[in-house]
Amino acid sequence: MNDIDTARNKVINREKAKPGLRGKINANCAYCIYDPFGSKGTWRQQVEECTSYDCPLYEVRPVSETYNALPLKGDLSNALPE
Repeated sequence: MNDIDTARNKVINREKAKPGLRGKINANCAYCIYDPFGSKGTWRQQVEECTSYDCPLYEVRPVSETYNALPLKGDLSNALPE
């Protein structure tokens, strides 16, 4: 196992050990997108910037409260006439 896998697995194992679904969702998102050496930011910052809009977990991915206040990318619900 290389250093990237070791660092990534540390985050994944920590998150999936948390009780409930939140830890499992966090672990899945980290597994999918987190690159501890090739990308900028922490695993959460990288997940916040996720562009996999078709992912079934996209709307429940871990994001900060500040980021959560922004409209969803691809969310056109406010653009539709009533």
